[in-house]
Amino acid sequence: TAYVHTLAQYCQDLFGGAESYFTAHVKIEGAVMTEGSLDEAISSLTQCEARLDGAKSRIGAVASLYEQLGGGRVDFRRQFEQIESAMRAVGTARMELELLGESGGV
Repeated sequence: TAYVHTLAQYCQDLFGGAESYFTAHVKIEGAVMTEGSLDEAISSLTQCEARLDGAKSRIGAVASLYEQLGGGRVDFRRQFEQIESAMRAVGTARMELELLGESGGV
């Protein structure tokens, strides 16, 4: 059904974003330990932002289809707000890493 397909895409984006976030942390730790480049960490955070943006863009469709199926009470607005908050935090972290990388320090 349309709901299952849309929900699957939403979950792929949401969990893919989380995976990219944790990958970025591993890359940051590696860069700090080896005094290496932050490029891979920045790339992972960029991927995280894109995946979370995908989840944010799909949540309205998921909510609408869920309501049509007569689903119980789910606070999709709260989920949307949490995704937006995560996107802001990830964007800030990415920009800070970019500045740190440009200054030549880890």
